[in-house]
Amino acid sequence: MKTIIHTYGIRVDKECLPDVFKQFNLARGLYNNIVAHISVKREQANQDLMDNSPKLQMIVAQLKELNEQFKAAKSINDEDALIAIRAKESALKKESSPLWKEARKQHKDAIALIFSSIGRTKESFTYQLRCNAVADGLGSTTADDTLDTALKAWDKVRKDGGKLSFRNVRERKQDHINIRFTCAGGIPIEVLLNNEHGMLNIKAPSHAGNRCYGEFAFRLGSAKAGKYANGTWEYHREFPKDTNVTTVRLVRKRIGEEYRYKTQQKSC
Repeated sequence: MKTIIHTYGIRVDKECLPDVFKQFNLARGLYNNIVAHISVKREQANQDLMDNSPKLQMIVAQLKELNEQFKAAKSINDEDALIAIRAKESALKKESSPLWKEARKQHKDAIALIFSSIGRTKESFTYQLRCNAVADGLGSTTADDTLDTALKAWDKVRKDGGKLSFRNVRERKQDHINIRFTCAGGIPIEVLLNNEHGMLNIKAPSHAGNRCYGEFAFRLGSAKAGKYANGTWEYHREFPKDTNVTTVRLVRKRIGEEYRYKTQQKSC
């Protein structure tokens, strides 16, 4: 079944912006809390591995010393020293790589126990962080997607010892929050256009084209909270008939000190 993504420019009413910003802040906070927990567990696992490998301890200590030397050289713009330090660091990391690999292999059961709190199961701590964010008001679909994104990033760096980065609001150019329709195959587009769904209401103008605007209401958080992002959207092209919508994404893009919004609707 072919998936189609439709993008429409929107304008969110000013009175809704505090609630919209709260959703983005909660999502970013959840991601950073998950990354913080993973980082603590990674440090714990690495310390356990070093405790069983004196050679790894020595190399890690040398790398820390080189890092301090690098900071000192950078403060006085000593380019020759910076190049030499980086070369030493590269050689030490290359030497330590097989040692880390072998240590993880020998102590995989102990490491797996340390990392058991990281996952999607209801017993895992990272899932409890997700539940806490929902209790604070984050939409459940966005919470699920945020957890999934963090765990996928963790899977990519776990084996090579890489680190996860925190999300910085000033550095991040684009974010999104989601609504997902859980029924199999999504819901018919006609249901949304007829204002028959509580999670997303869309009122389309009589025809599509430039400067043809409709209205929308995108639910923020739980139904009980009763918070919505209301506004207008440009109906520049018609929805394909006989399609089902599975996910709707409210995208926020930062341009300078301002934000621009759009919706992306995934249909099949």
